Amino acid sequence: MLTYELKRPVSIIGVGCTPFGNVLETPELKGMTERELFAWAAIEAMEDAGLEASEVDAFYIAHCMPETLSHQFSSFAMVADWIGMRNKPGFHHETACSSTNTGLRHAVLDVASGVYDVVLSGGIETTNSHPMEGKPAHMREPLSNAELWYRTNYGADQAYWYPGGMAVSALCDFALMGYAKKYGVSLKDIERALNAASIANRRNAVRNPLATITTKELADEAREHGFSDVNDYMTSDFNPKLGTIMRAFHAATVVDGASALIVCATDIAKNFTDAPIDVIGFGSAVTIPYHETEAQWEVEKSAFDQAYRMAKINPYRDIDYMHVHDCMLNTHITSTETGGYFRPGTSWKAILEGRTAFDGDKPISTTGGRTWMGHAWSASAGAEIAEAVRQMRGLCGDRQIDPAPEVSVIENIGHGIHVNVSVLRAHV
Repeated sequence: MLTYELKRPVSIIGVGCTPFGNVLETPELKGMTERELFAWAAIEAMEDAGLEASEVDAFYIAHCMPETLSHQFSSFAMVADWIGMRNKPGFHHETACSSTNTGLRHAVLDVASGVYDVVLSGGIETTNSHPMEGKPAHMREPLSNAELWYRTNYGADQAYWYPGGMAVSALCDFALMGYAKKYGVSLKDIERALNAASIANRRNAVRNPLATITTKELADEAREHGFSDVNDYMTSDFNPKLGTIMRAFHAATVVDGASALIVCATDIAKNFTDAPIDVIGFGSAVTIPYHETEAQWEVEKSAFDQAYRMAKINPYRDIDYMHVHDCMLNTHITSTETGGYFRPGTSWKAILEGRTAFDGDKPISTTGGRTWMGHAWSASAGAEIAEAVRQMRGLCGDRQIDPAPEVSVIENIGHGIHVNVSVLRAHV
């Protein structure tokens, strides 16, 4: 029988994240291997927690497609020496693009069980390139978008995945059409809401020093192209349609990067940091049928419900900040309602009213989201958890939510589908 209860409370005491970009081009990352990226995030998390590698009992590394992107199966062995974890328990895992959210769950359960007191969990992805055969690890060559998505789609059941090679944007179109029909919303209004969500995400990204792929807001970019109204720019050929509703600026930007976090038993958390963040709930659920819109909503609802039952919260009342899995921006409309951040049929209006901006009353995805901070497969969920932790600590500068959130929810969807939801609360 499921009890939805931890026998030993667990807190996040440290987080780390690299800038997101391209190891072939981005100045901060250029020439780095997966080992160096993961070490960057892990050591930053250790420094944030105020501890040494010798004080960490075990570690997890998420890596979605190591055989393609690293020519390596045993990712734990690849990074162990780089983070001071030789001869310690180390585990590679993946649940596709929800991996580092799942990794938080793994780490929390290890500590809650009493087996370990301090566990590090992180993720790495280098999606833009792969190693050159027979060459040193830092020598990489570009990976085509077609090859990347072909390999990524191994996350779906290849024998019975009815959409086959259909674009992800088309699948998201299906979800939005189902939403529009269910709530009587016009497709034009849905598109306007998606454009507003993209504008808000870009506004967040230019204020996030880790989102190095963007330098200007969409309104500024529109003016550079001769548009006086950013909304006209968003419906122009500069933002081409990918399907019936979805456009290019509604979709993720592929990036490289790494993230990490450290958890420990809550009763010793103050030995390391003055600002621990408690993990009060999590939920996971899986399904297969992408072609069934209702099935997608059901699997998300199951994960959300598990997390809220464990956290003992009322989502409509208690959540101050939510990060949804926005590799495609339909989730700002659909997932926020499934997760109880908005009442059914109301999210699109809230987005258009600016309520989901970092300075609105219902902020979403203040990293800039996977559209503009970037989508680093396994590593992105950890970056989103790190963002929630920093928002709750009041450390996000000119994109800081005011007042700082007390309860945050991070939801991620891994290709397959695997949904993982985590609920965090500021420690009192």
